[in-house]
This record gives sequence, C-alpha cells and structure tokens, in this order.
Amino acid sequence: RTLALPDRCVEALEEHRDRQRVARGVAGERWTDHEIVFATEAGTAMDAANVRRDFRRVAVAAGLDDRRWSPRELRHSFVSLLSD
Repeated sequence: RTLALPDRCVEALEEHRDRQRVARGVAGERWTDHEIVFATEAGTAMDAANVRRDFRRVAVAAGLDDRRWSPRELRHSFVSLLSD
C-alpha cells in the first residue's frame, strides 16, 4: 500500500540526497553507486551494526532513551502515525 509522506519528510529526504551528493564527491573513486537512499561513506549498503550505532547517536542527541528506541520501533511508530 502507498502512504503519503508529509512535506517535512520529503524535505528531509531531499536534504539527505544533497548531503549524499557531497559524500560522493568526497569519496571519489571509493564510491560505489548502488542507488540506495541510506549508504555508507563509500556508497555501499549499511549493515545492522552501522544503523544501530548511528541511530543511537541521533537518539541521544535528540534526548531520547536509546535503550527504549530502535530503528524498528521508530519505523513502526511512524507508520502507525501515518496510518492514523
């Protein structure tokens, strides 16, 4: 099924795309383009440990309890809110 993204999410994804373009330039020949939205500094897919580590850093910076929140919890909460 398709869910409409709020404008705020679309804007965040567009900003992320712009940052990724810069990362491609910095990585140069190390960049491997897999056409994925969230990639490592070399353009490859992030593994679960990468995602959890980065998520914890962001959660703490946002004042969230990183032991209660995980990428999975956030995804399910977001979808529930969008479905509402």
